[in-house]
Amino acid sequence: MDSRPDTPVRAGPGSTRQEATTWFACARIGPVDPRHAVLFEPINLGPKTLPNRFYQVPHASGFGVAQPQTQAAFRGIKAAGGWGGVCVEYAPVSVDSEETPAVSALFWDQGDADALRLTVDAVHRHDALVGLELFHGGTHSANGQSRAARIVPSQVAASVEWAGLAREMDLADISRVQREWVDAARRARDVGFDIVYVYGAHGYLVTQFFSPHTNRRTDGYGGTLANRGRFWLETLEAVREAVGSDCAVATRIPVAGRQGLPGIDHDEMLELVGLASPLVDLFDVNVGEWPEDSGTSRYHPEGHERRWTDDVTAVTTKPVVGVGRYTSPDLMAEMVRTRALDIIGAARPAIADPYLPNKIREGGPTRSASARDQISASCGRRSSTTSAASRTRQPARSIDEPGIPRSSSGPTTTSSRF
Repeated sequence: MDSRPDTPVRAGPGSTRQEATTWFACARIGPVDPRHAVLFEPINLGPKTLPNRFYQVPHASGFGVAQPQTQAAFRGIKAAGGWGGVCVEYAPVSVDSEETPAVSALFWDQGDADALRLTVDAVHRHDALVGLELFHGGTHSANGQSRAARIVPSQVAASVEWAGLAREMDLADISRVQREWVDAARRARDVGFDIVYVYGAHGYLVTQFFSPHTNRRTDGYGGTLANRGRFWLETLEAVREAVGSDCAVATRIPVAGRQGLPGIDHDEMLELVGLASPLVDLFDVNVGEWPEDSGTSRYHPEGHERRWTDDVTAVTTKPVVGVGRYTSPDLMAEMVRTRALDIIGAARPAIADPYLPNKIREGGPTRSASARDQISASCGRRSSTTSAASRTRQPARSIDEPGIPRSSSGPTTTSSRF
């Protein structure tokens, strides 16, 4: 409900309250602070144009495809708040990759795609791009619903997943998973997604092919760096061909394995980025496993991933997005100006303050980092029972129905829900 007193017609050119209210909200957006203007410049992602440099990276919500209206509201409010790109969480492409008891956005068939069409429409309503993180977990797939056997590049015990033995993929398995990835990309395109991912970070199947610790194959998919990157490169090429100019193709990969990803070498990953550059429209890069990538401010300062991610733009001309709990507009702008990153990625900052980009544009106050730390602490308490559940990093908490925001910058105080 609008808490402002009735706005007189003289407040704006409109002759009705609705027109006056619209004028009032728009009039608040004056000239952008020149220090931050670079954050509001568009950038091309292949055939698509991101309207600014704010990008809500894929992160789990607990909604998946089972709660399509809540998923749509949850993502739509971020587009309303000014995030130029908004992504849905990891979406398994195969029945031998699903996350039960954790919640993912299953993307096995047309019914799943139709459930996410609401999210596509909610994000497009605010002229933002919407992405889908297509994924296969390999040995990290819990498969609590499908009961399918896990598949992996090599039959080695998982370093993280309890009881993680799995069946080694033969060439038919490799072809099948790549085909299912392509089919999922086509479904995503057909319901309106602008960006489709080949997800290769956080220790999942593509990462398992990258690492000689989990890939001990002796055929054309193991051994040399080029062979260990072959599954990823072939999948990128097949997805690229399938979606053509209808979608941007993104990939998410680790560029360091300091914590939790043995065998992931920084220099090797930079070499793979160079090999994939002709096939990719957006590189989404991060480091290590979840404890570092999602670290709290108590242990990891803002921009803590820069030591590794800053190198990626030196080996590709394609746009690069990265995360690091960025909330300082001065730091964000400096990173874009110097091309440390081309796009500022966020998960927790976008949850703690969906209207962060609009507030930066308007010069208004933003929510403090304490809200994000409370979210992270809450996730840790609620998901400590199983490693599978711990990968649903963001809490499935209720949010206000966004409707039509009364102000383009939304609320200015931290909600007690966080």
